[in-house]
Amino acid sequence: MSEKANGFNKIAYNNQYNAKNYERISFFVEKGKKEKTKAHADNKGVSMNGYINDAVDEAMNND
Repeated sequence: MSEKANGFNKIAYNNQYNAKNYERISFFVEKGKKEKTKAHADNKGVSMNGYINDAVDEAMNND
């Protein structure tokens, strides 16, 4: 059964949930640093988002 047939739109639900529960931060890095960061996160077995969040939390806890 399709999402439209049963009246549930998963994408719309996820977008609404994310808007309610999360904030977006956008920042710039030097060319090539994004791929290096992603590779490092992959190596650790976490998402890039999770890796960056962990790094921010660690930095804030050590201040």
